[in-house]
Amino acid sequence: MVYLGHFTFLENDEERRFGHFSCVAEAKSPFAAERAFKKLIRDIRKSKTLFCITPTEVYLEAMIELGNLPQDGLVTWYSSYAGEPKEGISMVMPQDAIDGYMSRRFSKSDQLKYVAEPCSNGALPATPFVVLK
Repeated sequence: MVYLGHFTFLENDEERRFGHFSCVAEAKSPFAAERAFKKLIRDIRKSKTLFCITPTEVYLEAMIELGNLPQDGLVTWYSSYAGEPKEGISMVMPQDAIDGYMSRRFSKSDQLKYVAEPCSNGALPATPFVVLK
């Protein structure tokens, strides 16, 4: 079975940085998925890719068991914030490359393009995927 985990985290330093992330794992049970998520998060921490501030608290907000993948899509996480967007960090698949998985992003030409490397400053231009009127 495929499990999708949605997490929040709080880095307890002077900035009090917080955020959200999602993970996916194939496991035989929800308990095995929890173990896989914990191992993944700890391994990412050891590699110093993410969660470099000590201590960091990670909360499992929801775990979704995906029995099959819907052809029309499925919203699995929604967050809404009031006010102007704040400074932050955003990454797609921040860990080392894994064979068989490719990150893609939406471009102005309405085409999905491969993202081989981030821009030199790490910033990608924001392009609306859908504008709802």
